[in-house]
Amino acid sequence: MKFSGYKFEVVDIDNYRIDQLLVTRLDNKSNVPAPKLPDAQGKEDSAA
Repeated sequence: MKFSGYKFEVVDIDNYRIDQLLVTRLDNKSNVPAPKLPDAQGKEDSAA
């Protein structure tokens, strides 16, 4: 299964439950971009 730039593969199943999951990051430019964090402007470092 591919989702949001990652590929998820079930590696091992134990008693009808997923025991191991492999997650691989896809190198594709059509990925959904990560949200940008707010700027740190306005915060001043107070070095004494």
